[in-house]
Amino acid sequence: MKNVHVSTIGYLTKGSHPVVLFVQSQYWTRNSVFFPQISNSEIAGVDVRIFKPQGVTGLVPGFIYLHGGSWSMLDSETYDNPLSNISRELNVVVIGVDYRLAPEFPFPYPYDDCLAVTKFILNNGELYGIDTMRVGIGGDSAGGNLAAAVLYTLRNEQQQPAVKSHVSIYGVLQVCDFTLPIYQTRAKYEKHFKAQALYLTGLYLNLTESQLDLFMYGDFSTPELDTLCKKYVNLNYLPSELLFEGYERGDHVAEEVTEDVRTLSKIVANPLISPLLVEDLSGLPTTLVLSVGWDILGDENQIYAGRLKAAGVKVTSVHMKESFHGCFNLYHIGFRSGVRALNTVKKFLKETL
Repeated sequence: MKNVHVSTIGYLTKGSHPVVLFVQSQYWTRNSVFFPQISNSEIAGVDVRIFKPQGVTGLVPGFIYLHGGSWSMLDSETYDNPLSNISRELNVVVIGVDYRLAPEFPFPYPYDDCLAVTKFILNNGELYGIDTMRVGIGGDSAGGNLAAAVLYTLRNEQQQPAVKSHVSIYGVLQVCDFTLPIYQTRAKYEKHFKAQALYLTGLYLNLTESQLDLFMYGDFSTPELDTLCKKYVNLNYLPSELLFEGYERGDHVAEEVTEDVRTLSKIVANPLISPLLVEDLSGLPTTLVLSVGWDILGDENQIYAGRLKAAGVKVTSVHMKESFHGCFNLYHIGFRSGVRALNTVKKFLKETL
């Protein structure tokens, strides 16, 4: 695996799961069987990993996958098991995008890479055996953020052929409110999780040291951003059972609106960074929103599904209450929620591509 940052891994040892996933993923990749043909290449100047089912003749659907890893670690090889399974069982060419990683390459580099590959496949997919009228895009965590941002851009540009289906797996959809119910629930049990998440997000946003301090301490918002955030990260779309008794929504309005605060608020409000802050979500492709219960991103994903439905987008929303962030990569070692997540994605793609 080439896209791994030792400094980032070191910081994360306080919480440990990403480290464990990274170490184990190399073992799983080397010892899995029945893979399709896998090759590394470049598309539009971006590193990609291509999964092509054996014995394919003619054009087949394509699925562009944007990996997770907080924009700063992992790569498509980490996802060899689920992506190979999708390619083999659905007879789909899967393109895993190895976008450039923060902190060396902060926003907009990862987004630019994903957009470039997606446009190239939509316009030239035949070169890879892909039917350009049957292309889907998906991603998990940071990759879910990038997929949503790419789709927002393609919709605005009226790209044709258009992406046909969208898979959003516990994506990062907003960075304006860290007081949602799941954040408060997890804070009772985990000391460092939010600091880790905000630190890695800050790397992607290319924040200065002073801006990162404001961001991590929750003192970064103008009143205007707070109003925008509460309008579009709308708790009315959150199932009532997730609003625990006594819940009070907080805010991140700064005591003093400095230049750093104004800059941070502008960054956070960018729909390419916070796709949930897009005013109009209509015109997006048929979407699967898969969320999990033990995940700080769970609430915003359910809100995203609700807003997409309200905008007229055809949505399949699946909430795996007893599962956790990262389960998509764990189906092949016996995690039932991992099997369910992968099967949910495959069923959706089979029906929509």
